[in-house]
Amino acid sequence: MIRMKKVAPRIITFSRRSDPAFHREIFLTAIVNGYIDVPNPFSGKPYRVSLSPEDIALLTFWTKDPSSVIPLADECQKRSIPVGFFITINGYPDYIELHTPPERRCAEAVKFLASRYSPEAIFWRYDPVIFTESITESWHINNFTRLCEIFKGQTHRVIFSLAHIDGSYAGARTRLESACAKADDPLDMPRSTDPAYLQHRSRAIALFAEMRQIASGFGIDHAEVCCSPKLSEEEQKIIPQGSCLSRFFLERIISIPEIPVRGTRKGSASQNIYGSCGCLESVDIGSKGSCKFGCAYCYANRNVRQ
Repeated sequence: MIRMKKVAPRIITFSRRSDPAFHREIFLTAIVNGYIDVPNPFSGKPYRVSLSPEDIALLTFWTKDPSSVIPLADECQKRSIPVGFFITINGYPDYIELHTPPERRCAEAVKFLASRYSPEAIFWRYDPVIFTESITESWHINNFTRLCEIFKGQTHRVIFSLAHIDGSYAGARTRLESACAKADDPLDMPRSTDPAYLQHRSRAIALFAEMRQIASGFGIDHAEVCCSPKLSEEEQKIIPQGSCLSRFFLERIISIPEIPVRGTRKGSASQNIYGSCGCLESVDIGSKGSCKFGCAYCYANRNVRQ
């Protein structure tokens, strides 16, 4: 028997480990039952998470397919559960993102969600940023400018990060390198232990700063880097370092109780790699290895070429 501990209202993320697009029926059943059983990502042993309205401060959907979460958010709304949406739209070619939904469908869903829940509840993730022989700064600038049209008037915030493909994420590098090589578009991202990494890091930060200016021109006034790479105080003068689950932004949706900062990333001894995650504490209700979008850079799903 799985026991469910009584907890103070907390933030639920659905999901940093997968995508709710592939778990809609499970979620709809769970929200009616008032709980969901989630496998521990390390041991596999399930634990029970309450989905009762009184136990949820905010439920956030993390997805590449915003149309898929509309009925799920509707069920939350019926139960007075506040929701937010972290929507990843990158526009990469299909050898990097194999099965992502059509941009037109995503754009329509973003507009619908923003109108129903307000632009304050919509957070765009242009994440992760990848460089290849053909995916250069110019490519990103043109691509990002085009995608800003989708989010114009629908959000006030965009989050960037440099792809996590080193250290404990080295497996993601291997898969990404392989996918790019097969497409005859070699990956152009030196390892963090390579002397060339510092120049690569500076290249990414300069790009983030330029994209921040572009976003502002579309009314997306808040652009920031999450925990990759960690930025110095001087660098934060051109592009701030932020946290996805930031109290500042979440409280634009609803008043958040006293939830501590307890991010999911511990950071790195080197200031040039990953910064510590500054997100508010949350509990994830997704399962690793269950996303079918097939993104070559994914570190939560080893079976990416589906």
